[in-house]
Amino acid sequence: MGKFAGKMAAKAVKTDNHPARANAKVALRRRVLASIGAGEAQVFDAFAGSGAMHRAVWHDAAGYVGCDLRWFGGDRRAFVADNLRVLRAIDLARFTIFDLDAYGSPWRQAMIVAARRALVPGEKLALVLTDGSPMKARLGAVPADLAALAGVPREAAGMSKRWRELTARALTTLAGQMGGELLEFWAADIGSRPILYSAAVIGGRSAS
Repeated sequence: MGKFAGKMAAKAVKTDNHPARANAKVALRRRVLASIGAGEAQVFDAFAGSGAMHRAVWHDAAGYVGCDLRWFGGDRRAFVADNLRVLRAIDLARFTIFDLDAYGSPWRQAMIVAARRALVPGEKLALVLTDGSPMKARLGAVPADLAALAGVPREAAGMSKRWRELTARALTTLAGQMGGELLEFWAADIGSRPILYSAAVIGGRSAS
């Protein structure tokens, strides 16, 4: 698993040097929408906020449901609640894209999705992540959820420089838990900011 994930990280399409973080986020989501297909795209936006990504990209999806602790108004369908509780409570089978645009680490939400959203053979699903935890890694700490998924110690030097690799390894693990495999992986760094934007498309494994 580690060898494959390492290759995926090495092949990741770099979209560094975007003029703004919003541009990088939009670019990744457009890749995901093109891969899944707008007609098949049913989005669960776990950190929906005021709807910037809905206005930029997700309004083209066949379906969309947001979630946030605050109500921002507008005509979007949305849960006003803790996304961890919502992800544990609702039926996730209808969704084909999970947008986890977290302020910190998105891995707890990603693990809930993997535990509750099994893939059928030939089906495609996408995860879109914003991960601000490389800042902690600069101080020698990897979030427990990511460390477990990537198979690395929680405290180790130099992990912030390997964040693409760790992300690809973690997503490979999640894909296996869902009965799938990692098909595509993209990542974007924004200058020196300790944030990694990434997206993955996972395909359901053949029953044979």
